[in-house]
Amino acid sequence: MSDNGPGIDKSLLNDIYQGEIRSKSSGIGLNNINERIKMMFGEEYGITIESEVGRGTTVSIRLPYITG
Repeated sequence: MSDNGPGIDKSLLNDIYQGEIRSKSSGIGLNNINERIKMMFGEEYGITIESEVGRGTTVSIRLPYITG
């Protein structure tokens, strides 16, 4: 998912990845979800965020395709 919003500063983005930025409502952070995906499916999966201040942000969630 992408937007053309204000973007996220690299230092703030690093804090998000480290789990230092917490949600005001639920307490289930992006870092927690990312770690759970990695535990279940492996290190090559998870959440990535690419952002450039003034240009926008892209969030990707990589999960394996499992047929069953």
